[in-house]
Amino acid sequence: MMISFLVICYNHEKYIERAITSIFSQKLSCDFEVLIHDDGSEDSTIKILESLGEKYKDKIRVFVTPREKEKKIYPIDRISAAFSVLLRQMKGKYFCLLDGDDYYISQAFAIHAINIMEKDESISSVVFDFEFRLKNRVDSITSLAGFGFNEGIIDSKRFLYSVYVHSGAFVFKNYFNDRQREKLISTSFIIDNVIVPFILQFGRLYYIKELVYSYTYSQGLWSSMPLEEQNVFSAILVDVVAHVAPVYKWELLYRFFPYIKYLQRYKKKINVNNVNWYINKLHCSSIGFYLRNILNWNNIHFFKKAVTTLMYFYMKVILLKFCISKVCTKIKKIKLKYFDIYSFWC
Repeated sequence: MMISFLVICYNHEKYIERAITSIFSQKLSCDFEVLIHDDGSEDSTIKILESLGEKYKDKIRVFVTPREKEKKIYPIDRISAAFSVLLRQMKGKYFCLLDGDDYYISQAFAIHAINIMEKDESISSVVFDFEFRLKNRVDSITSLAGFGFNEGIIDSKRFLYSVYVHSGAFVFKNYFNDRQREKLISTSFIIDNVIVPFILQFGRLYYIKELVYSYTYSQGLWSSMPLEEQNVFSAILVDVVAHVAPVYKWELLYRFFPYIKYLQRYKKKINVNNVNWYINKLHCSSIGFYLRNILNWNNIHFFKKAVTTLMYFYMKVILLKFCISKVCTKIKKIKLKYFDIYSFWC
């Protein structure tokens, strides 16, 4: 049995050794491998990786994708390519994701997760708590307990629409046979927020209330985008997840609907430099059809505009029903709770 640690990095000379050390500090009773993809770093990251490779010869494999200076870089394509390499190369029955500027706080979380999934084959992922680190200090801690989740099996749908947990705070079971791997790799783009729901659809989600991951909030993909592009990117993420994990379509739509609402409101004046690149990433789905028309609003005819507007209100109605069903479920649980108390005292 083996667990694979998949690390992606770019210009992380200040952090990468800390990240890798946190992997080798794990108290594991099984074999493990560390697969690192560097996206053509221009600082000393690659030299540090070479040094670490010499130190841990049997455990580390490093893959480097060089950058062509004259070629335009789309960060999402580069991240997708990195994940494609690592997902094809990993051999572990289980795997974790780690960004090169982050690190693991706990030294035993991986083996705890493995033990749980070994005992219960129905569990596909184990999730933990994590911290946001900003400028060498802890800015906040995200604990699922604060969102009403108890330790043990939790509802993956409720989890996806109610809280964000960094992918580094998961341990996943490897469900990637050739067909499933190619299905994911052949989609528009692969980032951690796509991998998480993709794996969750294969089994149940287990929560352990333990702080295990430190997420360094720096100038990454999301924070480097202008506001309009952040909304476009987040809206398109719904279409990508709906394609690879359709069971979570409405949960992701509920979670990211504010971004779609923004695009609907400002559809006549959306100004994103690479908007055509995003349009080409959309799939042939109802959400893809809607987003394609919204992003190309000024160039479509009246009939398409009418259909697109109707689709927006249709989504709002569906999400309203979604909200009502959530409220009804909560009321039902409260009634059952008080009924149990009444039965106990009577």
